[in-house]
Amino acid sequence: MTTVANIITRALRLLNVYGTGETLSADESVDGMTALNALIDEWATESLMSNVKKLDVIPLVAGTSVYTIGTTGTVVSPRPESIDPSSYILKNGVSYPTTIASLSDYNSIVSKDSESDIPYALWYKADYPNGTLTVYPTPSDTADLYLWSIKPFTAYTELTDVVSFPPAYQNALTYNLAVALAPEYNQQPSLLVLKTAVASKKKIKRANYQPIILEPRVTSRHYYDIGAGE
Repeated sequence: MTTVANIITRALRLLNVYGTGETLSADESVDGMTALNALIDEWATESLMSNVKKLDVIPLVAGTSVYTIGTTGTVVSPRPESIDPSSYILKNGVSYPTTIASLSDYNSIVSKDSESDIPYALWYKADYPNGTLTVYPTPSDTADLYLWSIKPFTAYTELTDVVSFPPAYQNALTYNLAVALAPEYNQQPSLLVLKTAVASKKKIKRANYQPIILEPRVTSRHYYDIGAGE
């Protein structure tokens, strides 16, 4: 079991600031946690570094097409970074797939106030502090949206917090934290530390990469294949 304190201490050892068995001081603990949280906050902006996929079940309201998601949104949940294509609509025990629409797709819809008992397209804008989700067509009846999305990493608050990530993240956090802390300790990371920091991130991005599959483009009239043209 790896804790925040373990990650910070190991990062400082990689910089030759600490030796084996030494304990973090109070100031170094605060500085290390601040740097660690800044690092994972930065990773949240890199889609292939984030692997925290969460499910929100959103009751769709008849006549309502726009829902906000966040700490003060109509859906109270951590704000998604992006929406996953595996989201779907569930109505009367039947699942209906959805298409993730881009801004240009949504802008191309002529009649945005069209209604249907089962929406088939989702357009998400990652506003802050609440993201904005638009479903199309506007639901004319109730249904449940099973929304899978990529959520940001949670900031740490205690040195004893357990660092729980998929494989390869621990090394990436430790080596990249060492690089981030180096200027604060007037240290130059070794070439091995620098190379490992870069390589560990690349390994995570390769593991998280999913090939893009062309989906039908959304219009107010019909679907059409992006590759084939209208």
